[in-house]
Amino acid sequence: MFKRFLAQLFVPLISFATVVTAGFGAWIFTNQTQNDQIAFGITIATKCELGEINLIGPTTLGYENYRIVFEQGGDNEIGNEDVGVNFVPNLVFDFNPIAEGSLGDDYANLSGYDFKYQLGFDVGNNIAFNTYAEFVENQEGFLNVDLTAGTKTYTLTPLFRYKSGMKPDSSAKFVTMLEQLNLYKDEKVTLTLNITYERVG
Repeated sequence: MFKRFLAQLFVPLISFATVVTAGFGAWIFTNQTQNDQIAFGITIATKCELGEINLIGPTTLGYENYRIVFEQGGDNEIGNEDVGVNFVPNLVFDFNPIAEGSLGDDYANLSGYDFKYQLGFDVGNNIAFNTYAEFVENQEGFLNVDLTAGTKTYTLTPLFRYKSGMKPDSSAKFVTMLEQLNLYKDEKVTLTLNITYERVG
């Protein structure tokens, strides 16, 4: 009687485990080795209407440069194009709003200006990147600048996503994407950080 009870208990559990493993195993295709990811090197360009920008180089992740990483984005995020194309690490920079020398008449009253940042992206000739992913446009905002404090450190997270219908939904499609991206991994892509002064009022 007890043996029959155990059989009735474990057979459904074993069957369930088999189904779960088979069902979810197909999606765990980015966690086996580092080779399961493609990380594009990215050039960072800076522009500043007035002042100085100094990028703080990545150190914690062991990258020599900033990267755009293609991956799955989680077992439950297969259909979500906004998850899985990541800029790493965050864009960290120092901004000094006061340029050396004369500021000129246009900027005599700096307290009457806001400091606006804009992020732009140029894919250049990288056909594969342009096929699978896109930069989330209109990434801009205002920096909280204290003119009396001088240089201040800021952190931004540039956003990317898979193009509609291009996020791999199987291991085979993921491998195909990696092969295509690998063909163009040396083609430059550029992120531009631009800081401008916006007059208040």
